[in-house]
Amino acid sequence: KFFKNFELLVHPRVWFPKINLDLNKGQVSLSGKTDSFQHLTQQLAILKGSPLVEKYELSGISLAENGGVKFELVLTMKPEIFKY
Repeated sequence: KFFKNFELLVHPRVWFPKINLDLNKGQVSLSGKTDSFQHLTQQLAILKGSPLVEKYELSGISLAENGGVKFELVLTMKPEIFKY
């Protein structure tokens, strides 16, 4: 159920090559990439507007070697996203 719901929270121009779930804390740690700061801002707006996301922490923002944007996110999710 998590990945089905999480897919709805991802901007089409953002991808997460690394995902780490901590079910005990209800957190998802993500390494993300996108091609512009505009798409990163739009991704954050999607997360902010979701009832499944309690809070998010953005860190490690940097320019990628290919000209895109790399970043780290930690999401604290509502417990129902992890239930079967």
